[in-house]
Amino acid sequence: MRRWDGPIRVLHVDDEPDAATLTAEYLERESDRFDVVTATSPSEALDRLNDEIDCVVSDQEMPGTTGIELLEVVRDRFPELPFVLFTGQGSEEVASRAISAGVTDYLQKETGTDQYTILANRVTNAVDQYRAQRAVADNQRRLRKVIDRIPHPVFVIDEDEYYRLSNEAHAASHGLTVTDVEGSNAADVLDEAFYEPFHEDLTAVFESGEAVRKPEVVAEEPDGTHYYDSRIHPFDDYRPGTRAALGVVVDVTERKRREQALERLHGVTRELIGAGTKEEVAELVVEGVSETLGNSKALVRLLSADGSELQPVAVSSEAREMLGDRPAYEVGEGTAGAAFADGETLLIDDVQQVDDEYDRGDARASLYVPIGRHGTLSIGETDVGVFDQWDVHLAEVFAANAAVALDLVEQARERERQNERLEEFASIVSHDLRNPLNVLSVTLDLAEQEDDPEHLERCRRSVERMERLIEDLLALAREGAVVTEPEPVALDDVAADSWNAVPTGGGKLRVETDAVVHADPDRLRQLLENLFRNAVEHGSTSPDSQTREEEAADQGSVTVTVTALEDGFVVEDDGPGIPPDEREQVFETGYSTAERGTGLGLAIVDRIAEAQGWDVTITGGTETADADAAAKTDRGARFEVRGVEIER
Repeated sequence: MRRWDGPIRVLHVDDEPDAATLTAEYLERESDRFDVVTATSPSEALDRLNDEIDCVVSDQEMPGTTGIELLEVVRDRFPELPFVLFTGQGSEEVASRAISAGVTDYLQKETGTDQYTILANRVTNAVDQYRAQRAVADNQRRLRKVIDRIPHPVFVIDEDEYYRLSNEAHAASHGLTVTDVEGSNAADVLDEAFYEPFHEDLTAVFESGEAVRKPEVVAEEPDGTHYYDSRIHPFDDYRPGTRAALGVVVDVTERKRREQALERLHGVTRELIGAGTKEEVAELVVEGVSETLGNSKALVRLLSADGSELQPVAVSSEAREMLGDRPAYEVGEGTAGAAFADGETLLIDDVQQVDDEYDRGDARASLYVPIGRHGTLSIGETDVGVFDQWDVHLAEVFAANAAVALDLVEQARERERQNERLEEFASIVSHDLRNPLNVLSVTLDLAEQEDDPEHLERCRRSVERMERLIEDLLALAREGAVVTEPEPVALDDVAADSWNAVPTGGGKLRVETDAVVHADPDRLRQLLENLFRNAVEHGSTSPDSQTREEEAADQGSVTVTVTALEDGFVVEDDGPGIPPDEREQVFETGYSTAERGTGLGLAIVDRIAEAQGWDVTITGGTETADADAAAKTDRGARFEVRGVEIER
């Protein structure tokens, strides 16, 4: 748009070429703002008429078409363009017709040069006024665009409660158009329930001259409850002589819902922290997601004991209805498996586009959030792309809180195990160690009174028993800690090393596997040593009075075999075995059938297995022919260790 004081481009129309040229020259002499182009006929003028022309100066009487007829054509194309009728054939009738046609000014030609000065002034005033009006109109259009682009309702209302201005958001909030609202009374626009409080607030603004704010106006709408922050300000500057108020209404529904979600999240978090088991945490997560995020289709997978897969532990009824029975994901595979392995949230707008083998029912938008090192939280919806960044953020906060709760559950379990070990330790120290100490004390008194070698041998056995008890106590306390970083270990190599570390006398070891297991090498060695020692000691028939050399010689008949399973390994012997009614007790601390046993060896085995996520059970050994019986009998003990990651 041109500046108000910028150049003025004039189109002068006159059928006399010399008159047209003369007028152009004089106008340009009057002001350097003028740039005059001429036309000698209305048709030529119309060809030259465009957006660059600021004013048309036309004669009245011309062959074929009059100036007024030209004016009528110009008005059709450019309704507001200044048009000055400059004619030597003036009359009241011509002037009246010109005014009716919308002429800007009317000037009759006279002799002398003063007429050009008057014409220049008339044209300048007309163009400046035209430009000013265009500027105002342009500003109004721009203001309207700005106001209509404001996403919040904005309005101006006068003291008689008539809307003077309304943006599109304000009109739409009432189901109307801007044209419907502007000029209407508030009583006709607002629902009755809203009009009365609005009338009171507006009256307060006009009476006090101060703004009124209602930070939380509640409205029940078809899509649910909405919350608005309403503000009404005095706006007397809107139009001189008019008292008005400016209103701005901000929809704070989303913010309010987020605040409510955070409040609910805090409440659910308190429940999570108080959970006693991992399963309880998982159930609370599923329930809490529905309550906090508003997404009822959720499930939680937790890492399996061997760390190989994510198993569904808690599934909401809505998720089960939408998805059906959910599979376990191997770590790194599928959507949840990938999110867990990467340790990053996975957001998929349409999970049906994921090309894998998993059936996801009607699920579309899906969100997979790692729960620390414990598992994943999966949330699904039947619509595409409905999750935004706030949903992602809230789900991640929820999952982080769940991870802390699961850590606390593990810590509580570990403390419970530690307390149990302390109780075991106290029991053994107070009872099992006290017995050999008493024997040693009494026997030393006898040894001082009697010169009998048997007393010294009894002392030696008591000292050896205390040494074994102390070693086993230390192992029991040490081996219960959870293994977090297992490594590949060749089972045949560690079995051979363990066998050599145990006094086995003439016993035999057979290793019938080359499997590689994932384990803590030192603890696996301790486990095997204790199983081998158990087989050797319980395979012996020697009396308590035998020396170690005599006892070792008597143990020569025991054969221990190590083999592999699909998910673990077996340690089996051909000794007398353990009676079926005693097999559930052998892993308890203090239980032993051997005269010299501490009762801790198999308890240590169980503790080591538990720390590595394994499970150890005992059954009978291999059936062998009994020379004194017609039927076969069950000899030996078979220890199966399962839940072990195996490499072949």
